[in-house]
Amino acid sequence: MIHADVAPHVRSLLVSDVHLGSHRCQARALHDLLTATKPETLLLVGDTIDLWSVRAGMRWPATHTAILLRLCELLARGTRVVLLPGNHDETLLELPELSLPGMEMRRDFVLETRMGGRFLVVHGHEQDVMFGATHAVARVAYGVTEHLSSLTRVVSGSIRLPLLARRRTAHRQTRLHRTVRRSARFELAVTREARRRGLDGVICGHTHAPADREIAGIRYLNCGDWIKSCTAVVETSAGELQLVRWPPGTRAGIHHTGRAASDGARAP
Repeated sequence: MIHADVAPHVRSLLVSDVHLGSHRCQARALHDLLTATKPETLLLVGDTIDLWSVRAGMRWPATHTAILLRLCELLARGTRVVLLPGNHDETLLELPELSLPGMEMRRDFVLETRMGGRFLVVHGHEQDVMFGATHAVARVAYGVTEHLSSLTRVVSGSIRLPLLARRRTAHRQTRLHRTVRRSARFELAVTREARRRGLDGVICGHTHAPADREIAGIRYLNCGDWIKSCTAVVETSAGELQLVRWPPGTRAGIHHTGRAASDGARAP
């Protein structure tokens, strides 16, 4: 289930798909969460910085800079901060000079909980076979989509476009069916990787679909994103892993709760 409350002190906090640099990023909500909690370890599970949007010339708001400043504060106070690049910020591994002082950068991570569980933490794009085949096209298309999305918000606020709305609905239904099939393949791939390494489960991102369920004996947790769902995974002080929503009580963007299949995943 998705828990309503987040304790101030948590052993681990895992957030994915923040997409700093994209106009869709809900940076204020994330900043509130990072201010309200004091994690011993903070894991940034991929696509923290949306370099695709930055390269496309999107504006960098002050609220996004505030996130980086908060990360610096956490580092200064002794929080271990580990960044695992995703497909939108994978070049950070090649540019260690861009990392914040004291921040670690890794391709993946094994989280050992206080209860003795061992979980693979990975963004997931490297296990997404469909992504590998379309990487170059996706980068170009994403920049175009970002600009069109920003323009659509302005236009739709002043002009009613019923025909466009109907076409978009039909397109979304077709895309949803494709995404369901792709998500199922992705979930099997990341859980198989965890099993191959002899681990108890996997914590990932990439699909933007928050989830907590079991797949063939392997626990699958997806952190969700900070574009629609505003969810994260926390390890409590007792060592229990929970999927949480911020701010508590909101439901926007949550397609499935509990251990149900994440059919509503948005394509990354």
